[in-house]
Amino acid sequence: MFIDKSSGMLMPFYDGNSNVLYVAGKGDGNIRYYEYADDQLYFLSEYASSDPQRGLGVMPRRGVDIRKCEVMRFYKVSGNSLVEPISFRVPRKSESFQADIFPPAAAGKPAMSADEYFAGKTAEPVVVSMEQVFNNGPLIVGSGAPIAGGAASAPAVSSAPAPAPAPVQAAPAASTPAPVKASAPVQAPAAQQRSPGTPSNEAVNNNSAEIEALRKENARLKQELETAQKQQSESETSSRATLQQLQQAEQKVRESQQNIQKLQQDLEEAANNNKNNNKEIDEELEAKLKAAVGDAEALRSELQRVAGQAEEYKSKLSQAESDSLKQKESTAALQKELELAIAAANSLTAAAEKAVECIS
Repeated sequence: MFIDKSSGMLMPFYDGNSNVLYVAGKGDGNIRYYEYADDQLYFLSEYASSDPQRGLGVMPRRGVDIRKCEVMRFYKVSGNSLVEPISFRVPRKSESFQADIFPPAAAGKPAMSADEYFAGKTAEPVVVSMEQVFNNGPLIVGSGAPIAGGAASAPAVSSAPAPAPAPVQAAPAASTPAPVKASAPVQAPAAQQRSPGTPSNEAVNNNSAEIEALRKENARLKQELETAQKQQSESETSSRATLQQLQQAEQKVRESQQNIQKLQQDLEEAANNNKNNNKEIDEELEAKLKAAVGDAEALRSELQRVAGQAEEYKSKLSQAESDSLKQKESTAALQKELELAIAAANSLTAAAEKAVECIS
């Protein structure tokens, strides 16, 4: 199938929930997407951008914004080393849960251990109910969120078959994609039911391990934030020092200009006195005039040198201000990420403590 004439490397991303294949090219700014049906790919539409991408990452289905009907979210690394989120949404006016475009999604948990896999055991993938994610908030991988289906050893809740997904289109694209063919309904396998409020020891252990991992991640983020703040402080100190040097250089220029003007006035005054008195300039006055002219030339050279330094200081100050602005943006992004991680850790800590209390 013909895609385009670009020689860049293709980066395909397949969404099994909607049977849509997203294709992006390295060095290209567009993201094209196709419907996969009957062993054929049918072009739907494309997201167009003039900013080329160096790489793309994808948010798992369990992490998209369900309330905004977001079906896919890319993270685009552009040429300026910044990460730009690109959201693909289905236009819906209703604020209720849209079961037709959000069937159960992969939960990010293993359905079996490595030993069970090599022993030849098979198991259905562990999926999470998107409706419960819609009601309870975003799902963090490894948390005690409700699971819609999976291996027989994992707690599960049955999920009704999902209707056919709606057409998929990117938010920035102007054209409307063709309808996406209905995907097969996902039915969770039967599993042992536990009484409400009685978590298993395995769930408590998983929560404890995850809390410890989040604490380590929080410590790492705090360290990165402190490093960024320290670098920002050093950059601001360097900017202030450069500005002070620039001010000193400008003061030297002003002093040199004043000295040159004073010498020129002295020369003019001496010439006028010579004309008025109509006397010959004695050797001492001539020597003073020559010395004054030499000083004036030296000051002019010094003025040119100081002016060159002033331009260099201005260039350094502009670069320092630009670096400081970028550092502030990076610090703000790290601080926001830290706040989100801390909030998630607090939530998981409360859930684990509640689970331990229930077991006790």
